Amino acid sequence: MSQRIGPTSVCSFPFAPQFGERPAGSLQHLRLESRDCKIIHMPLRLRTARLELIAATLPLVEAEIAGLAHLGERLQAEVETWPPPLNDENSLRWTFQKLQANPEAAGFFAWYVVLINEGKRELVGLAGITGPPDQSGTIEVGYSVVEKFQKQGIGTEATRALIQWAFRHPAVQMVTAQTLPELGPSIKVMERCGMTFLGTGSEPGTIRYGISREQFGQR
Repeated sequence: MSQRIGPTSVCSFPFAPQFGERPAGSLQHLRLESRDCKIIHMPLRLRTARLELIAATLPLVEAEIAGLAHLGERLQAEVETWPPPLNDENSLRWTFQKLQANPEAAGFFAWYVVLINEGKRELVGLAGITGPPDQSGTIEVGYSVVEKFQKQGIGTEATRALIQWAFRHPAVQMVTAQTLPELGPSIKVMERCGMTFLGTGSEPGTIRYGISREQFGQR
């Protein structure tokens, strides 16, 4: 899936792992208060079979603004090509402004995706949520993978970790994604991830899929 991590997103999924993969774990936690739930602890680092996802925070975004060498040092990862498709200075500025206004909401915006292979760490993409849950408890997810690492299931592995992370938050009742109707592989992956067709998307020509908390719990 390619997504602009910013005010709008259109998702295009490549290949997905199954939900049977080991659950994401945490190395750092966020104290988050929501009007819909008690204060809880939310992880800001997630691990999957191949990836580490690191939530964008103000210091990390400031490091990216300062230059790729600073970002790589912060993430302890090699940065060869950056940013991934559909992300640019505008999306980076959007993330910075959102975190500046709502630093406690880290995790509900961009996540850096690091591929770990035989001890080597490489920054390969971004995953993201377009913001905290709305009044209905709905969020939208997406990702963008550097071209060199596309078609390896990285994007959907990252998205799956975000879905798990999101449903740990009591306020989240529905996770959605958008794509174009002609992107058959995208649709198949969303379906493999348990998402079902919801109707037209928020952007012209797009369609929307989603998975509810109840559906996720039944998988």
